[in-house]
Amino acid sequence: MRDVGRSHDVTLIVADGKGEEIRRGVRFHDVGPKTGGRFARMTGTVKRVYQAALALQPDVVHFHDPELIPAALRLKQA
Repeated sequence: MRDVGRSHDVTLIVADGKGEEIRRGVRFHDVGPKTGGRFARMTGTVKRVYQAALALQPDVVHFHDPELIPAALRLKQA
């Protein structure tokens, strides 16, 4: 079912190193590739994702990866 008359800007924050792009109306905001091991992803990548989400000031946020839960909680407080 199509929701006529409503428009939403959808942005996915990704860490794939492929750069910014728009596909089928969805903006992909790249924070750079994941680097290092698990600890690096849980610190550096999470920090970059958090900073990007904070800068975008979204109305709704959905996190898929469990390591982003701390970032979600910080965004909720911001």
